[in-house]
Amino acid sequence: MILLLGPESGQVFVDYHDGEEELFVRPMDHTFSAFTDEKTVDELINAAGDYVSAHFD
Repeated sequence: MILLLGPESGQVFVDYHDGEEELFVRPMDHTFSAFTDEKTVDELINAAGDYVSAHFD
């Protein structure tokens, strides 16, 4: 699951959610810093792919 919240709100969700989750927290703006460089977007895409591969058949 991808949440576009601040880290505090995301942690509250993780604490109370039953099931698999991973909190992805990086310093970024609302566009994942895509207009600065591609590093954060690439990291997010890779992390999401790894999560899906690990938790879904």
